Amino acid sequence: MGGTDQRQLYSFDKTVKKHRMDIMKNKNPFAKTDAEQLYAVMKDMRKTRWGRKICDWLDKNNIQIVLTTKIDEKTGGFVSYPYEKITLNAGSSVTDMMLSIVHEARHLWQARALAGFGGNDRLCLYGHFAANPYALYIFNRLVEADAFSYQHTFMIDFFTQVPGHRRVNLTSINRKTFARLDCDQKNINVPEAKDLMRHRRAAFDAFFDSTEIMQGYDKARRKAFVKDCVDAVMLGNRGYFQHMSGEKTPAVLHEEIVACLGNSMCGELEGWNYLSDPLGRVELKPSYTADFNKADRVRLKRAAYLPGARKLNTYVRRNGQKQKLIS
Repeated sequence: MGGTDQRQLYSFDKTVKKHRMDIMKNKNPFAKTDAEQLYAVMKDMRKTRWGRKICDWLDKNNIQIVLTTKIDEKTGGFVSYPYEKITLNAGSSVTDMMLSIVHEARHLWQARALAGFGGNDRLCLYGHFAANPYALYIFNRLVEADAFSYQHTFMIDFFTQVPGHRRVNLTSINRKTFARLDCDQKNINVPEAKDLMRHRRAAFDAFFDSTEIMQGYDKARRKAFVKDCVDAVMLGNRGYFQHMSGEKTPAVLHEEIVACLGNSMCGELEGWNYLSDPLGRVELKPSYTADFNKADRVRLKRAAYLPGARKLNTYVRRNGQKQKLIS
């Protein structure tokens, strides 16, 4: 991004003139425009080495960032196919907007890192398992846990290096991670990559202990894919989602794809993989595949009647061994 005016590097939603609802009601006549607000966010983000690397990654991959008010107030942002744009909640604070960029950038990285899985070179995340509701549920949890842990670890690295930026809306994942590592927002210290990796893994596991957040993502995935997948096959339309997955047979969850989620996006862990052991193995803890709400349990029960359901409900290890994915 050397020397270029950062205001020119990002595109903005032309329909949104101001970034907060109270600004749109003319309560703040000195409000910043979308471009000015996002410029301030990126300027803050570039105060750390990790933040600069993320900005460079976004620039290299031609990622567009837009602000919108047409979003749930509890949602910081989102990405969607074809994974070329981040949409942010225009009502967020500068710090929360920065953390949302980090979270969503991780999803964009995931789509690219996993693009070749199963011989499919498209930028897709959930399309890999569009015809396998078991893998889709758990994979959805894993990618969100990874993005939340990435966001959390960036946050503590940023707070350590940039004093005066402690105001942020903490989630239960942040609080549970601090509790696991016996620290809090005011006494964090991560001088080395190994310290960051401890936070990465603790935050990843904390996602699965944050039942309300996790079940919210289960619900979103059920409404977007799982319900249609199960219903279509139950009604006899077995090839309904083949065009999305690009597979002749439904894909199952492999250890390699889970391990890939533990890699660095831009060298932040200095070559460490926070999810796998030295042999590249990733154990799925019971909490990763448990605590479904009633609606999702019903959907999984229906999925058990799908042709080949037992084979779909599988986690394939690197050594070829297979184990049941969801009990």
